[in-house]
Amino acid sequence: FSIWNTMMGTSILSIPWGIDKSGFVFGIILLVVMAGLTLYTAYLIVKSQKNIGLSNAKDLDFSEICRHYLGSFGAGASYLLSLLSLSCATIVYWILMSNFLFNSVDFVYGCPKLQRFYEQNLVWLQNDNNNNNDDDDVIINNNSNDTNPNKDMIYHRIWNIELTVPLFLLLIIFPLLNFKSPTFFTKFNAFGTISIIYLVTFITIKACRWGLNLDFNSSSSSSSSSFHDDFKWTFPVLSGMLSLAYFIHNAILSILKNQKNPENNTRDLSIAYMCVMFTFVFIGVTFYASFPLDKSCIADNLLNNFIASDILTFLSRIFLLIQMTTVFPLLAYIFRSQLMVILFKKVYPGLFHVLMFNSCLVSVCILFAIFYPHIGSIIRYCGAICGLGYIFSLPIIIYLIQSRASGKRNIVIITLVHVIVVVIGVANCVAQFFM
Repeated sequence: FSIWNTMMGTSILSIPWGIDKSGFVFGIILLVVMAGLTLYTAYLIVKSQKNIGLSNAKDLDFSEICRHYLGSFGAGASYLLSLLSLSCATIVYWILMSNFLFNSVDFVYGCPKLQRFYEQNLVWLQNDNNNNNDDDDVIINNNSNDTNPNKDMIYHRIWNIELTVPLFLLLIIFPLLNFKSPTFFTKFNAFGTISIIYLVTFITIKACRWGLNLDFNSSSSSSSSSFHDDFKWTFPVLSGMLSLAYFIHNAILSILKNQKNPENNTRDLSIAYMCVMFTFVFIGVTFYASFPLDKSCIADNLLNNFIASDILTFLSRIFLLIQMTTVFPLLAYIFRSQLMVILFKKVYPGLFHVLMFNSCLVSVCILFAIFYPHIGSIIRYCGAICGLGYIFSLPIIIYLIQSRASGKRNIVIITLVHVIVVVIGVANCVAQFFM
């Protein structure tokens, strides 16, 4: 459950969008296949520590294992990819926290006015087969976060997600980034589990209300809101996202370091990946299959498909905002610690260095939140690049080196099979730039 809780990051909100990009049936296949591939390479990382043959192997992270076999180049590559994944996570978190903060305040401020605004200005779904208005909580995502122009001009100028809200978030988050130790925030880890459980419950309630909206009749018109594709050539969008969604490789040795029964590592890792896969499949399939509008309207943040006055959506945003407010300083701390150790050989070289790092980090996050708040695209590009190195390449290379050194039989067949995995990672990365 520690592994499951760590992996349940921001990608979960984009899974339905990814399924739309890959097609319904092929999307489910990708969720399962990518889980299997990433589980296997994570297992290779755990196994590489055991096979390194050093007395202090239990205390080594994977970067040091790469250094042992590949020299400074291997260690540098693993550190760089780890830092890239952390930077991507902080950017996506900042975008989502800005979104949740904006909509939460908007809910409190404009709730009495919202119903009249939506009735006058938004396109309401008219389901040909259901006239009970059970789907009035859904809107077409139009990539516009400011959904209440009836607000007075002063409020509209001050509280603007496209400019001011990411800056207001700075007032809340920045003071939390300068602690020497993240111990205080680790006490809130369980809140992540509560948030995910609530999100699953939220999606289940909405799906039960909407009902099944999938058209399995191939002869039906593609203009139907329940029409779906089983396969799309844009499927690398989802595979790129899943490379980051299933990414635990740079932290798995640290998580398993204090395992009471290390002989159960493989079993526990497998169970954790099965739990993660089931959660992604459930959220993605349930939301996609029940979504009552045209499937192309699904947003890369599924909460953007709900009107601001929906109380269950408001609670989802509040839960996730609190969770991310406690997790973001942890991510920043890990990012900062790894970088400071590389540059200064110290986790905390001084307050000035920490302030400069945190200033640069939040500046980048704010720029993305203002100019490129597309979490689905950020996740897939970063996931594909990090996945190529940290999931599909480095664990395979280390395993092949260890296999050759141990004199395994059928080394040629083993090499060919594992080269295929590397080729999959290369194809996944390259394909992102043609979608």
